Amino acid sequence: MGGCATTRPSIEAPTADVMPPAATYAVIAYGEIPEPVKITQVPPPAPPPPPPAPPKPLHPLKVPVSIEMVAVDPIQPVIDITDQLMIATMTFEIPSEANVEDVFEAELSIEPLASMSALPTELTEDDSDRIITEILVSHTVSATLESDGFDIRRTTPVRQALSARMSTDWRWILKPKYPGTHQVHLSVIAHVQVDGEVVERNIKTFDRVLTVQITPIQWLLSVLREHWQWVVGTIVAPIGIWWLTTRRKRSRR
Repeated sequence: MGGCATTRPSIEAPTADVMPPAATYAVIAYGEIPEPVKITQVPPPAPPPPPPAPPKPLHPLKVPVSIEMVAVDPIQPVIDITDQLMIATMTFEIPSEANVEDVFEAELSIEPLASMSALPTELTEDDSDRIITEILVSHTVSATLESDGFDIRRTTPVRQALSARMSTDWRWILKPKYPGTHQVHLSVIAHVQVDGEVVERNIKTFDRVLTVQITPIQWLLSVLREHWQWVVGTIVAPIGIWWLTTRRKRSRR
């Protein structure tokens, strides 16, 4: 300060020959060389899930229907119809044999409250064309008669109301279709009320076997009726030709 001049040391720039390498400067500037940083690649985020598909429309016939469950008693009471039925005697008459040309009648009779004590317990040979039995019937009864071997025509109503004082009858007219053994089926049906409605109850069925006979003359006539063209061609025509030929020979003589 008083007059002394301050002297600064002169710093000479290093020359290229004495200049340390760059690593030296790095050591001088920062000290130790840091280790290289390991960079880990992070995978890209997963794409978002696709949106849910729209619900399929329901078929018009498959629309869910709510069903209401109702508790039901597993043991249903059986409707008693015995108070609508009564005991009756049934008699069914039909011949067991007939001729193919016959036209005969079958008859069913039902009589309520009839006593079975007065009826035979066993049928004899003379009664083979008649069936007598005891059945339960209602106040209204239907009866039908069916067979494939007969033409059947009823002459009384199918459904009739029974009378307590007299028998109620059903009648049919039968005509055999062809000879042989045929079966006839009889059904007796009672009409009762259940829950306010009239229903049918099958109470009795019978199957009778009938034999339809034919005589030799009837058989010959039936063949002529059914096959007359064949008869004319094979029998009548040759006889006619023979007769004409014989007559001509006699006339020439």
